[in-house]
Amino acid sequence: MKYFIYLVLIGFCFQSCEKQNIKPYGNDHYVQFTKLYTDTLNCSFFFYVDDQVDIPLEIKLIGDVFTEDTPLSLLVNERETTAPAALFDLPETFTFSKGQIKDTVYLRLNRAGIVEGDKTVYSLVVDIINNDHILVGEPNYSRRVLMVSNVVTKPDWWNAETEKALGKYTLKKFTKFKEVTQVGDLTGWTWNAKRIIALEFKNYLRKYEPEYTDEDGSIMWKNLPVMGS
Repeated sequence: MKYFIYLVLIGFCFQSCEKQNIKPYGNDHYVQFTKLYTDTLNCSFFFYVDDQVDIPLEIKLIGDVFTEDTPLSLLVNERETTAPAALFDLPETFTFSKGQIKDTVYLRLNRAGIVEGDKTVYSLVVDIINNDHILVGEPNYSRRVLMVSNVVTKPDWWNAETEKALGKYTLKKFTKFKEVTQVGDLTGWTWNAKRIIALEFKNYLRKYEPEYTDEDGSIMWKNLPVMGS
């Protein structure tokens, strides 16, 4: 009976691999992004201070870990991409680090690639492709889509947790926050890190610009709920 169950499980595993168009591991190495291709990444230069921004894209390995750093190939999908070439830099090869199950590759965006005043939202589509060392993993995880622009929008990271430190979002507050802290993206920051930089912002306003007001005319530093000194 146990032998029968074991055979059924093996058959199920092979069937699952076939459904995803992935062969059983063997000696092959498959790499894919950790996010679905439908998880679009919105990148507005309005959020950033620097003229060049490195966007992290996490990848993971399916199969045995590499025993040495291994070349990984990514390619811009020209048919799906509307971003001008000057807007991004994509090296011909990346490296998946040895001994790791997950790694991160970086795609550089260039502010100079968008003319000032251009409100177009450009698509940038990047695919993992096969090479002599690595095969593409699950199709739904083999692509990342970035939407790149200069459009002014509320950043995704300014969520309920961030509001506990910085209060409600306003464009004027965010612009001042960037000016004072030289930081425009808190994606991935821990609560403690957010609290610390919010305190720095609050203390700066209280000390150097105590009468600086928000869009509704209220004193800005007084409306920052972060506590501490």
